[in-house]
Amino acid sequence: MQNVTLTAEEFNTWITQRETAVTEREALRCELKVVKIEHDLLMEKLNAFLRKLFGAKSEARGNPASWVGAIGSLPTRWPGPTSLRISIR
Repeated sequence: MQNVTLTAEEFNTWITQRETAVTEREALRCELKVVKIEHDLLMEKLNAFLRKLFGAKSEARGNPASWVGAIGSLPTRWPGPTSLRISIR
């Protein structure tokens, strides 16, 4: 292993950079905690919405993440403007 020689200025620069990195890491950890809490709250809201939508004893009580994709593929009640034909004379 080789010895590395640093000047006092280089050493202080490294220490300052390390302190900055530690501060940024702690800020990111705090932000991650907030995001996790927001995620949990949104999942609770989604579960409550699904219980209200499908009923407590419905087969839809499973994992709400599995319904996110299925909800978009359900048929709509309104056929939409593409199936409406109008004759103009």
